[in-house]
This record gives sequence, C-alpha cells and structure tokens, in this order.
Amino acid sequence: MLGKAQSEGFERLMNAMFTRTVPVTATDAGGRTDPQIRGVLEPILEDYSFVTPRDAGARIFAVSVKYRINGYDPAGKMFESWTFTGYGSVAAPTLPGSSAEPLQEATTLAMRDAGAKLAAEFKDAAIARGLIPAGGTTSPAEVSPLRD
Repeated sequence: MLGKAQSEGFERLMNAMFTRTVPVTATDAGGRTDPQIRGVLEPILEDYSFVTPRDAGARIFAVSVKYRINGYDPAGKMFESWTFTGYGSVAAPTLPGSSAEPLQEATTLAMRDAGAKLAAEFKDAAIARGLIPAGGTTSPAEVSPLRD
C-alpha cells in the first residue's frame, strides 16, 4: 500500500510545486538527463508507525509517517536533507470487523499531512539553496527519483 501510493503522491506533489518535473532513476542523473535541471529530490520513508484501538485503549487508529527528502545538485552531490512527519487518525468502527480499512484511511491522512508540511516548508529552504528564485516562482525544471 505505501510504495505505490507514496510514489504517486510525491509525483503529484512535485508536479504541483514545480513548473516541470522530470523523473530520474539515480541521484546523479540530473545533469545527464536535462540541462535545465536545478536539483534532484530523493524521497525516503524513514518510519511508519501505527496504533490500533487495542494498543491505544481507545476507539482510534492513528498513523505517523516520517520522511526524509535528500536534495542533490545535478551532478549528484547532496546539498540538503529535509525531515518531516505526517499524522493521521480515524475513529474505529463501532462494529467489529476488519481493521485494514481504517488503518489505510489513517495512513492516507498521514501521507497527506506530510505532503502539506513539505509543500509549506520547502519553499523557504529551496529559495535559500537556489532551487527556486528569491521571487518565489517555481523553478523551470526539477527532478524527483521516485522509489517504489
């Protein structure tokens, strides 16, 4: 569930944040792929944690996801690393049954929360590192290798 959903989520987020994105397969592929590429972003899931009603002693499913985004220049030299965490929770169903659906829903909410934090906090860091101009407009090119 996490692999494909994460890849698709990061791809949508990067497409929304930048004028153009170019998926690459390696952190040093930016310069070889497109001369306009300003940087490569590598999303990494560092931690996935969840709590069920049995664990919490309450009727709730809660999930946290911690990501690290490593930033590389077009030649593949790391210049920055951002860490952010997203949280999601849903109430447990009143009728006993499968816990898969509420856990998936809480996971989706946690991934959305993490994406919102990245989008909100990335701009200032990206301006500081020259990935986007100080005027705040998006860069003409960005790449993001997506990991499954």
